[in-house]
Amino acid sequence: MRFWIEEAQAGNGFLGNKIDGTEKKVNTFISNKHISAFMNAQADEIIGFFGDTVDTLRSVVGAKIKALRKSSTLSQADLAEKIGCDAPLIGRYERGINLPGIEQLIRIATVFNVAPGELLPGGQDVLRTRLISLRQELSEKINQVDSPESLEEIIRLTDKFIVYNNPSKKTQPE
Repeated sequence: MRFWIEEAQAGNGFLGNKIDGTEKKVNTFISNKHISAFMNAQADEIIGFFGDTVDTLRSVVGAKIKALRKSSTLSQADLAEKIGCDAPLIGRYERGINLPGIEQLIRIATVFNVAPGELLPGGQDVLRTRLISLRQELSEKINQVDSPESLEEIIRLTDKFIVYNNPSKKTQPE
């Protein structure tokens, strides 16, 4: 579809198929009917038209949903129940196969108590997503520690990091 549209934008009255080199005469005037057809197009058709940009968008949104879900210790089924869909759809969102619509995006953001825009790509929220992922990984590792002494040492170390990174924060006495 893309190769026909590129030629139509040239406005020469011909559409060239760049794959097999053929051309066909067409009316390249864009009417209200064409605009209406685009506006009413299914999401899959629009996604196909915009290609890689939407693939990246789906991947980023999916990764953020997954990171937030895991940090909240929700299963896909739990999240699906909270937003009113089925669990396999959550999996497709997380894998970047499907992109949630705006209403679903708002529902998901509400569950995680974040702004809907935080689920979209952007410069500032990359750090937040990384922090969520790292905190989840740290939590999983700490849950594997069975020694009270080791856990106490981990707490002491984290207290030192908190004070080192932000001297205004005071830790609670033991």
